[in-house]
Amino acid sequence: MGPAVAVVAGLAGLAVGSFLNTFIDRWPREEPVTFPPSRCEHCGRRLRPLEMVPVASWIVLRGRCRTCGGAIGWQAPLVESVTGLLFAAVAAAAGTPAQLLLGLGFVAVLVAVTGVDLRCQLIPNVALLAGLGWAALVVLALVVPGPWAGWLAAPVAPASLEGAGAGAFAVPGPDEPAPASAATPSAPLIRPPAVAPGWASWARALGAAAVGGLIFQILRWGSRGGLGFGDVKLAAWLGFYLGPRALPVALFTAAILGGLVAAVLLLTGRRGRRDVIPFGPFLAAGGLVGWFFGEGLWQAYLGLGTG
Repeated sequence: MGPAVAVVAGLAGLAVGSFLNTFIDRWPREEPVTFPPSRCEHCGRRLRPLEMVPVASWIVLRGRCRTCGGAIGWQAPLVESVTGLLFAAVAAAAGTPAQLLLGLGFVAVLVAVTGVDLRCQLIPNVALLAGLGWAALVVLALVVPGPWAGWLAAPVAPASLEGAGAGAFAVPGPDEPAPASAATPSAPLIRPPAVAPGWASWARALGAAAVGGLIFQILRWGSRGGLGFGDVKLAAWLGFYLGPRALPVALFTAAILGGLVAAVLLLTGRRGRRDVIPFGPFLAAGGLVGWFFGEGLWQAYLGLGTG
């Protein structure tokens, strides 16, 4: 999509990031996200609207409360900035409105899951269910007859990206030839999962979810407590969104990143062999790689095999 859409999505991402930061902060304490209103952690004063402008307020206040001078943590501006950047990147890569909507929901859930898992080593079910509900609404809008279905599926990306990729919700017919660009060196590497109307696409999404969950359940049995059931659910959730071709890229990336970080922590003595290292953030990072690059890397691999 165009730069204007990416800018608007980035600004929206800052606002969404503010909400996600509140969720990350309050969910481990089992507090409602919307109540009580935001307050200073030190003096308890209720924050005014101008003190809650994403990122900008933290910069203007220099990371301190306007009343008591207490330090405001870096978590809020970091979550807001990351969410804004991811929203802008999704908008820049998306080729249809449906792809954009699914991508925004995808990255929002991954930000929330990463923040919560880093804080308390838990994967919040409510975040995963919200992501599934969002995907279901978008896909149902594509299936139910109406003018919105054509608008959601209409390509709006540059010509180099139009029609590229086929993810969880795109099912080509048995006799449909592969796109000509898929086997050429000029095929774009950034190829998010495409979205196409049709109930048959759900079989691929559910199949990929089952495979992702089964793989991590087997790994969980072998890890003897190293992986939690939340990681199994997150792997299945990634499969539902990414489909059978981008999912292997996501899981492989997560395994490599997790292994490298664990090795560094062990070698530097910051973690011991019995210490728990949350794996959710690595799955989230792998999911992002899978969403942006999974289809392109899969097609590049197939191209090497036929070269």
